[in-house]
Amino acid sequence: MAQLSPFNTVFQAELLAIQEACLWASKTNQQIKVWSDSESSLHSIASIDTKNPIAQQTQEILLKSTNIKLGWIRAHVGYSGNEAADVLAKKTT
Repeated sequence: MAQLSPFNTVFQAELLAIQEACLWASKTNQQIKVWSDSESSLHSIASIDTKNPIAQQTQEILLKSTNIKLGWIRAHVGYSGNEAADVLAKKTT
């Protein structure tokens, strides 16, 4: 499991959360869609020119695990899973 330090940015935390979800999903044989409200993180992962090591590692996971798809979800509009994730994130800060 990824560990955050007080020096991690919100962007890094979002990328690590996506990466952890992809790692978990890579161990299943099911089709999994990982939703994120972090458009910048999803763009970084989708970019062939990304220099971010977390995004690059996530790309490697996705290349090996064709059962995983990423998707963007609008934040703060009432999606229950997204709202639950926000509540959990606030408890850790």
